[in-house]
Amino acid sequence: MSGCSQAGTEKKASGPKPVTMQKTAGQPTKLTLTDRAVERLGLQTSPVRPATLKRGGAAGMAIPFTALLFDKKGQAAAYLVLGPRVYARSPVVVDHYAGDVAVLRAGPPVGASVVTTGSAELSGAEAGLS
Repeated sequence: MSGCSQAGTEKKASGPKPVTMQKTAGQPTKLTLTDRAVERLGLQTSPVRPATLKRGGAAGMAIPFTALLFDKKGQAAAYLVLGPRVYARSPVVVDHYAGDVAVLRAGPPVGASVVTTGSAELSGAEAGLS
């Protein structure tokens, strides 16, 4: 029964916060993660590739479907890699889907990197969930 007496007590981890947020008016919130947080979340990224839009053959961008997040209004976004361990939500406009790829009319530029695994966790961190 001695274990029961400690039931409501939880030790807080010492050290730096796993994520810090930088909010600037009119800009997306920047999330900076510690090395350990990146490791624990298993974040994976993929480059934005060139693609062709369905109508008119105009140039677009392609990202893996797994990079997409949708808000409660159905607006799509992806987490853009801004630098080592720094991420920000970036709105995207999907033109169409081709298998496991989303072809975008608007979004991060070709060559940029987006998060493909761990986006939901970044979204939770941005919302203040721990």
